Amino acid sequence: MTRVLLVLATVVSLAWAVAIVAAPALPRRPSAVGRAVAVAPYVIGSRVCHQAAARSFTVAGAPLPVCARCTGIYAGVPFGIVAGLVSARVRPAGPGRAGRVLAWAALPTILTVTIEHAGAAPVPGWLRAACGAVLAGVAAQVITSQLCAEDRAGR
Repeated sequence: MTRVLLVLATVVSLAWAVAIVAAPALPRRPSAVGRAVAVAPYVIGSRVCHQAAARSFTVAGAPLPVCARCTGIYAGVPFGIVAGLVSARVRPAGPGRAGRVLAWAALPTILTVTIEHAGAAPVPGWLRAACGAVLAGVAAQVITSQLCAEDRAGR
């Protein structure tokens, strides 16, 4: 059952990542359904992200519904889940190792946020996105492999 839910989570997270990138290019059709499909990622994105245009990638001349870091985070999750499904078959990380792996994966994001807030240097969008993708991908991989290990142990 856990694997089925993880596959569903992969599909949903991949669909969300695609919706984020596709949203600016979706035509704003006059129908209510067309408008809802085109605007929904921006409305949802506004609940989880600052949506600063200067920190967002653009598609078709319009900013994505979330900033570059959030785009990287959402893009990293489905790949992390798949990696977790694969790595769980090899050797799941123990709780101590998982914590260390997550701490190392968080370090690039922590550094870029610190640099940005200190005003030390501008951090390009691609770097914010890459750091976010690493953090989210590793977190999803660790969580997925742990869930699979618990599922196997419970059988």
